[in-house]
Amino acid sequence: MTKRVTIEIPEKMYFLLSKFGGLHDMDADDYATMALGRHLADIYDLAIAEQAWREYLAGDRKTYTMEEMRSVFELEEPQND
Repeated sequence: MTKRVTIEIPEKMYFLLSKFGGLHDMDADDYATMALGRHLADIYDLAIAEQAWREYLAGDRKTYTMEEMRSVFELEEPQND
């Protein structure tokens, strides 16, 4: 299911959306949707990382060494060829 959002943007921004969209065989609407989706995913990831960092600094998070992680998940040492 999709929802429609209508926004007004400056002409220069629309020109850039059209230009970049054309480079990827997309119209301005599709390119704007893709760009907004990527931006929202990025800021969501950043918010989660910042929260984890605050919890780490407050001592509310346990950290593990790489050796502990390999042991828990039964991972092999990386091979250096």
